[in-house]
Amino acid sequence: MFHGRKANNRINHIHERALRLVYSDDVSTFEELLQKDKSCSIHHKNIQIFATELYKARNNLSTDITKELFQLREVSYNLRNQTDFELIKVNTVNHGICSLKFFAAKVWDMVPTDLKSINSIEVFKNKIKKWIPQCSCKLCATYVNGVGYCNIER
Repeated sequence: MFHGRKANNRINHIHERALRLVYSDDVSTFEELLQKDKSCSIHHKNIQIFATELYKARNNLSTDITKELFQLREVSYNLRNQTDFELIKVNTVNHGICSLKFFAAKVWDMVPTDLKSINSIEVFKNKIKKWIPQCSCKLCATYVNGVGYCNIER
């Protein structure tokens, strides 16, 4: 999940080759093949699996270690989102923004509210598979010529 752009491109290339082989399609783009397969990229699949683990931690369905790692933030006043994951203060990129705790809070914020309010883990797992995250991590950043990598709203 926390691999570099080069490894991510290799994984996507192998995924694309497998889809081309399954569908005998040499002309479609990777995105079109994913739509034909009704699937998503491996990176987005990892985010979906991670969101499932966060759901378990939030609803006391996970192990003690997971609950310790992803601590919930309790708010004393009435808000729409009363319990979210604690967003840590960061000073660096590698040990701050790219850390698992920081990423957990960001992923949980990306999950739609209707999915967060589901009461059953089985229903959540089925619905999360249909959700395609709009990720803003460094792997999803787009290269703009003359500027570099930046997150562009899709």
